[in-house]
Parts: sequence; structure tokens; C-alpha cells
Amino acid sequence: MIKPVTKRRSLGLYLWAGGLLGWVGLAMADVWDPADDSQFLTANELVHGSEQTHELGPGMGPGGRDFDFYRIGERPLGSYEVVVDGVTNDISAALSLQRWNAIGVVQNGQAVSSAGTSRSLRWQNTINSSLATAYVRVGSGNPCIGCTSAKAAYHIRSYETTYSVPRFNNNVTQTTLLLVQNTSDREVNGGVHFWSNAGALLGTSAFTLAAKQLLVQNTASLSFAAGTTGSVTVSHDGRYGDLAGKAVALEPATGFTFETALTPRPR
Repeated sequence: MIKPVTKRRSLGLYLWAGGLLGWVGLAMADVWDPADDSQFLTANELVHGSEQTHELGPGMGPGGRDFDFYRIGERPLGSYEVVVDGVTNDISAALSLQRWNAIGVVQNGQAVSSAGTSRSLRWQNTINSSLATAYVRVGSGNPCIGCTSAKAAYHIRSYETTYSVPRFNNNVTQTTLLLVQNTSDREVNGGVHFWSNAGALLGTSAFTLAAKQLLVQNTASLSFAAGTTGSVTVSHDGRYGDLAGKAVALEPATGFTFETALTPRPR
């Protein structure tokens, strides 16, 4: 009597374990597939602080390759970074990260480090208007036929990299100096945007900083910022956190200085 019961229990255990494995396999599947194979069909949007895990298993692309598209909105005169890391071996050798518009590729991502298995895509919206025409595409030259979701997985994150200074003051008694350092080991290009107290754009001053270079800008020497007060934003093509700096308001009559940090959006 004992043996049949034992066999039934063993069979039940195997069936339960098999069901569990099947459930885990489904749980690891990319829930955005297959609509994200097209930039016009995907509803998945990346915003500041987004973190998602996806896979590049067999898809509808040439050679059975899979592509994942993401929508991304852009604020006026803002800057952005999208990072793909946590890449599995099955897709790492031919990984691509690109920015697209409605027509095709606009920009290719770069390797984050000399290891080359992660990618970073960085850009600026150079106009004073919101945009909703950008897409991000992740793909791999390896079709990964027969791969499970776990073996073709990657991690994607997005950031708005725009910095802000809440106050500059160039009135009759004060002058504001802006200090911006490129802390990275690569060249960074960007723009310092000056805004009135009412939020109107006064003007933009472009800059290029070599690795570790410091920008010291007397804001009172800029015609659109002289004799007025307001705030500052800084857009750039560096990575999130690559810049550091502050604004220093000088009052020669008293010798007082007032410092305001250059801050990124919190993660």
C-alpha cells in the first residue's frame, strides 16, 4: 500500500515542479512583445528614472532578430541619457542602442567603458519646445534562436541629465559667476540657458569642455543676462552626473558671496 502512494506523490511533485518552471518561464517573458518591434506601435515610454528588464529573443526582424522600441518625450532645452547594461552573454557581442525618429536612425549609442558590453545614448533637445518625436531602439546582431528570456536579457535605464541653478543675480550691486566642471574623461558639449523670473528664455551660451576642464563664466558679460535676475538650466551631451558646479554671486561693496549649487534631477 505504501509504494503506490509514494509513486502518486512523486508524480504529483514532478507535475507541480514542471508547472512551476513553466510559470517562471512565462514570468520572465518580455511583456511588451510583440508591439514594441515597431516605433509606431509601442506604448512603452521611458521617463526620468525608468528602470526595466527586457529580452532580445527570437523576433520578427531580419534573420529572426528581435528589436525593442521605446517612446521618449523631450522637454524644452533639456538633455537625456539612456543606458543599457546587465546584458547577458548571448546578446552582448552585437548589442546596439540607437535613437530614432519617424524615418530611421538619428544617433548610435557608445560603449560606457573599455569592456564594451554596456551602451550609453546621450543627446540634447536644442530648441525651446517640447518634442514627442524621439524613439529609442535596442537590438542585437545575434538572433538568439532558441534562447530563453533569461539568456537574452538586458536592463535599460533613462535619465534627464539637465542641471539647474535656481538663481542668478546681476543687479546694480551683485555679479554672478557660473562655474561648471567636466568631471569625466571625455569631451562634453552643452548650453547654459538663462531664464527670467517669469520663465521666459533670455538667451543661451554654448560651451565645450575637455576632460576635467573648468568653465568660469561671468554672466554679467552676456548681453541678455546683464542687469537682470533669474534662473539657469544647463543641458549637455555628457552622462548623468558628469558635470559639477555652482553659481557665485559677488557683492563688491561688502565682500559677501552667495553660492548656489548646480544640481541634477534626483535619480
